[in-house]
Amino acid sequence: MAEALGVCRNSVYKYSRMEDLSPQPPVAERRKRPAIDRYADFIVGMLVDDRSVPRKQRHSAQKIFDRLVAEQGYAGSYPTVCRFVREWKLAREQSPRDGFLELDWAPGAMQADYGAFTATVAGERLELKLLVATFPHSNARFCIAMTCEKAECFCEGLAEIFEMAGRAPRLVVLDNATEAGRMLFGRVTESKLFSQLRAHYRFEARFCNPDSGNEKGSAENAVGFLRRNLLVPVPSVPSLDALNSMLLSGCRRINAAAESRLHGPAPKAFAEDLAAMMALPGVRFDSVRWVHVRSDKRGYIQLGGVSCCAGPAWRSRDLLAGAGARTVEIMDMHGRHAASLPRSWRQGELVRNPASLVPAPVARPGAFGESVIRRDMPEALLSHMDRLEKDDLRRAPRAMGRASDASGFDAACQAAERLFAEGRVPDDASCDALARRIASGGAEGAGVDLAACDRLAGKGAPMGSGAEALAERVAAAGARCSLTKSLLADWGVRGTPRQVEYLAEYLEAECASRDASRRASLLRRCALPQAKRPTATTGHPPPGRKASAGRTCPRSRSSRGARASCSWAMSAPARPTCSRRSARCAASRCALQGSSPHRRWSCA
Repeated sequence: MAEALGVCRNSVYKYSRMEDLSPQPPVAERRKRPAIDRYADFIVGMLVDDRSVPRKQRHSAQKIFDRLVAEQGYAGSYPTVCRFVREWKLAREQSPRDGFLELDWAPGAMQADYGAFTATVAGERLELKLLVATFPHSNARFCIAMTCEKAECFCEGLAEIFEMAGRAPRLVVLDNATEAGRMLFGRVTESKLFSQLRAHYRFEARFCNPDSGNEKGSAENAVGFLRRNLLVPVPSVPSLDALNSMLLSGCRRINAAAESRLHGPAPKAFAEDLAAMMALPGVRFDSVRWVHVRSDKRGYIQLGGVSCCAGPAWRSRDLLAGAGARTVEIMDMHGRHAASLPRSWRQGELVRNPASLVPAPVARPGAFGESVIRRDMPEALLSHMDRLEKDDLRRAPRAMGRASDASGFDAACQAAERLFAEGRVPDDASCDALARRIASGGAEGAGVDLAACDRLAGKGAPMGSGAEALAERVAAAGARCSLTKSLLADWGVRGTPRQVEYLAEYLEAECASRDASRRASLLRRCALPQAKRPTATTGHPPPGRKASAGRTCPRSRSSRGARASCSWAMSAPARPTCSRRSARCAASRCALQGSSPHRRWSCA
């Protein structure tokens, strides 16, 4: 039979004597281990005793092998001991707690977790954080890139994900994150900002046990899945907003093709999630943390290891700093705005807004040459400002500072540079209007042509013989205003006579205003007394004043000057009223020599 079948004779003998040929489970027979079986009781005794000692002080397989060799004279190999210990533990330490359970999450629940990744933002390689949120009922996934895991960033990221989904979840499952809350000995302690976020959106938060990522396995798996599918290769984007837009479009594409293992296609199951979620409140949550700070003598505050400049005008004061995910708002204790700065998370970095430094050169124009604000200004603008006089050096930065409040510092610098190129010193109105136009993306132009208005009014006749006189007026007044000759000549011939006449009147009024300012400044420097109008002609001093003792009119020899209709007046207590240091009475032709420089007599 063996020869006919071509098999071994022993096989034929084995199967011919078997009565039951039904299929049997292919269970491996236990091999005999004569080298270790006689030491089994000794090994099992050590393993049983280990159950009553701390986990880190139990016998390892290596320690059991060493004791067998030293105490029992074991001559076998170390792998044999390892196999015996492993089989014993697997056979006796299995329990219902081992393994994993498949969970069926109710609609409206969300899990969140962080992951790390690298991206190139505006040419700089950055280490960023990926906040991932999943809805395990539908397997829908959303993510957003953040700069760090601080409470402000975490709450801002959750609020942004709620906006992406369109509704707020009823339950958010989180790991043991310090910035949201921690579970210690079964008790959860939430951070203040996260508690305010939860109260704002009215959702319930549940924290996992420490080192138990399996309790939110959907979010744990989604972190790696989204990182492999959306962030490989390393993305290169111009800004963080562009990166988040790319991530949002990628998440929507993935969700459209995803499947829920228990509930069918993800879009259909996500509709069930949305039906169970809550509507968003009318006002979005502002993830900002307000802290009390103290500025130093330069106007800098310390916020999380970063120096933020409030400006020299806010030096040595108690201030409030609103630390957000992307911005820092600084104000005084009464709510007056001081500065708005971008948020930085790099330790030791200095953050400042050039607009907050503008009041310093306005108050001290002599220090503009060494001011740090020059680092943020273009070279062409600095060349113009270095040639300004002291008064204009006050006016130009003041106009730039007011324009930067509404349009930004860069737009204000461009507006000022353009005004300087036109031969004008920036003022509040022109600099603000031009900066707003630049900030809104308006193109450069030649301005508004009023010739059509003049023609409609019947005053559009060409320039006649008075044109030369008007042009000379414009040139003379403009030269006194420090305008260039070529620009004045162009202005004098471009418009209608009405326009040129208006320009000449405007420049002449500007010259008169500047002359009056210079005269007033000169009088203040010389400290000369101002002329005072007589208050009465009755010969009596003004009401509320008395004639000084020992000072009498040289004609009446009386303290009130009752004779010859003299009047008494008192000038401001300043320098002598006459270069000869005397006061004369025209009626009596007499002089009071050596009189006090603070008083004078005058006769009607």
